[in-house]
Amino acid sequence: MLVVGGGSIGSRHLKNLAALGVSSLGLVDIREQIRERCRKEFGAESFATLEEGLAWAPQVAVVATPSHLHIEQGTTIAERGIDLFVEKPLSHRPEGISLLIELLERRSCVSLVGCNMRFHPGPAQIQKLLSLHRQLLVLLARVHVGSYLPE
Repeated sequence: MLVVGGGSIGSRHLKNLAALGVSSLGLVDIREQIRERCRKEFGAESFATLEEGLAWAPQVAVVATPSHLHIEQGTTIAERGIDLFVEKPLSHRPEGISLLIELLERRSCVSLVGCNMRFHPGPAQIQKLLSLHRQLLVLLARVHVGSYLPE
């Protein structure tokens, strides 16, 4: 498995994958200090560029970089037929999303955008209520969500 981006979320993915017993981990990050830390902490192979990481021939890639890079990196990964997990949001703008989806489908890649709140009962109930009452016009929604990322 290749994780692209070694910040807090990418490091969390590496930690979780290692805990799940994934023995072959790779990391792409432009920062030497991050690559070295992840090499020591998780035993991850490290690469300075996405091309180097893809040459390592991973089966699955996790994109955990800033959102403006997700579509470009996801498309590059999908072009090689590698299964793909992209952190939310998929992108900061709509351009390129349709092409990525088409490419993933054409290459028969398994893919998912990491938005685990969609499986939580609270947002699921809101979605259910909205779908039952489609004729209603929602004017305002106020939502408070919090997470403690280190845990």
